[in-house]
Amino acid sequence: MGGRSSPEAFSHEVLVYAGLSDLTDRAAAFVREGLDQGEAVMVMVVGPKITPMREKLGADAEQVDFVDMEIVGRNPACIIPAWQAFYSEPRLRPARGIDEPIWRGRSDPELLECQLHEALINLAFSGARGRLLCPYDSEALEPQVIGEARRCHPLINQSPAVAVNGACEQRCWLHARFQEPLGEPARAAHTVGFDRATVTAVRRVVSEKAAASGLRPERADVAALAAHEVAVNSVRHGGGTGTIRMWSESDALVVEVWDAGLITDPLVGLRQPRPESDGGRGLWLVNHLTDLSQVRTDDTGTTVRFTVSA
Repeated sequence: MGGRSSPEAFSHEVLVYAGLSDLTDRAAAFVREGLDQGEAVMVMVVGPKITPMREKLGADAEQVDFVDMEIVGRNPACIIPAWQAFYSEPRLRPARGIDEPIWRGRSDPELLECQLHEALINLAFSGARGRLLCPYDSEALEPQVIGEARRCHPLINQSPAVAVNGACEQRCWLHARFQEPLGEPARAAHTVGFDRATVTAVRRVVSEKAAASGLRPERADVAALAAHEVAVNSVRHGGGTGTIRMWSESDALVVEVWDAGLITDPLVGLRQPRPESDGGRGLWLVNHLTDLSQVRTDDTGTTVRFTVSA
């Protein structure tokens, strides 16, 4: 297919580029096409790339919302909510965006969550209208990262043409990744069980461990609050009991909560909770408070792991 105009379906496109100059040239063409068609445009890339992109766009940059991915998307679980807010705003129809969640320097766990994020976009925006272009730098990223990108984008942007991506296998990829166990901690973990009678003690236990790990008081409070939210979910929806593991990594505390419940919706915690809803707020809060959050579920139970830096 050729270049698209106000698509009736959501268009999730991968763009493989070679270096900053190539990115700014191709991104500018994509942005200007949208502006010429009266579309709203948001660009979410790492901070150092924003100024070169603004300079390439010149006066047109004033019509574009630029967002620093290193701030908004530090926790990859916060990226989809940012795009949902953009595409769901009625005054922004039609709309297009540029979303670059992966850059050199992402940790391995962050990389895994970014790849899961890319597959979840296809689910999150099913039935929506708009275009989202996801650039990957072939000069900075490993070939396997580029390969994973091709597996979870239904379309390939070939500037200006857009082609169907025959390598896309996002449905089976998403299912397998969401069930894939998280790696074991490199250090010894402190393990505590809880149930309906003891869940109120979770906040104190995690706060003490966070303080002992060197977290500042306000960050220790974040870890304790996040753990409490997940543990309460376990009591309510995960069979009434659960297990917490905690360990230190560099200058951060990692907290993991396991219970016997199953999650059937991989977008849990990624949708803005509705005021009338009585669920979904716990993981939403965890995602927006912590530096990294991960959810995995299989036929044995569900694991929620999050990291809070010092």
